[in-house]
Amino acid sequence: SLWAHFRTYLDKLEGEKGDVLFRQGETADDMVFVESGTVTALLELEGGKSKRLRVMGAGTVVGEMGFYLGTPRSATVTVEKPGVLYRLTLKNFRKMEAENSLLAAQVHRFIVRLLARRLAHANVEIEHLLRE
Repeated sequence: SLWAHFRTYLDKLEGEKGDVLFRQGETADDMVFVESGTVTALLELEGGKSKRLRVMGAGTVVGEMGFYLGTPRSATVTVEKPGVLYRLTLKNFRKMEAENSLLAAQVHRFIVRLLARRLAHANVEIEHLLRE
């Protein structure tokens, strides 16, 4: 199956509460697929404060923006509720592209659809804000 092939390129993580997946400002060289549990994105502010941006659960992907853009992490992401996570490193993604271009293309399509849905959702939120 496609998932079985994809899993060979992923590192399985048992996420425990408080585990840091990404730190704001670090190099983005991986993305994480959340199978179970929840993760929280926090924006680190001045004076040691932070603002919760969002909580994401099963079926979501985190870190894909920096991964694709090659930019530093825009937020710190930690495990909120323990669960199973899968990490795709840039190194393993390049390996996938070389070994299984069809699988890599399907991953690209999945991420494009994910980002398009997020953009559409953001556009709706902006429209609502402008009407208020």
